[in-house]
Amino acid sequence: MKTNGFTLIETVLYIGLIMILLPSMVLILLAVEKNQAHSSTHMFIEQTSAILFSEFSNELLDAYSINTTSSTFDSNQSELVFQKSQNSPVFGLAFETDTVEIGSVEYNIGRIKYSDLEDHWLTPEQISVTEFRIEPVRNNDGDLTALNIKLELSPLAVSTEMDQANILDTQTTFYLFSPVTEL
Repeated sequence: MKTNGFTLIETVLYIGLIMILLPSMVLILLAVEKNQAHSSTHMFIEQTSAILFSEFSNELLDAYSINTTSSTFDSNQSELVFQKSQNSPVFGLAFETDTVEIGSVEYNIGRIKYSDLEDHWLTPEQISVTEFRIEPVRNNDGDLTALNIKLELSPLAVSTEMDQANILDTQTTFYLFSPVTEL
C-alpha cells in the first residue's frame, strides 16, 4: 500500500542533511557580510579622500599668498596658512588631534581642520588621518609653483589584515597657476 508523505528514515536523512549544510551556509553568509563591511569602509575612505582633494584644489586655486613662515611643511602633521586676496582674512588647513566618541568608546584621532573665520573639520569622525604632509615644489628660480599633498587615511580600529587593507595612502600635486606671493 502506497501512502503520500515521508517515511521516518527519509525525515531523519533530511534533517541530517540540513544539519550538515546549515553551518556551511551560515559561514558563507558571515563571510559575505564581512566582505560587504570591508568594501563599504574602503569606499567611504576613498570618497573622503576625493572630497578632501577637491576641497584643497578649490582653496588653493584661490590662493593669493602663502605664509611659508607660519606654515609647517615636510611634516606628517603639516599646516598651510594662506590668504585668498591681499586684504582677506587668513585661512588655514591643518592636521590636528581630536577626541571623538563613537558608541561608548573614545578615540584620539588625527583630523584635518579648515580655518577661516570659524574652524570646520574636513574629515569625518569615523576616519583617522594618520598623515597629512605638505611639501612645497619650487622652480629653478626658487619660486613656489606647486604643493605636493600626501594623505594617509585609516578606519578607527585597525586590528586585522582586512582593516590594514582599508588604509589609503595617496598623494597629488596642486599647481599654483597665478603668481602666489610668499610671506
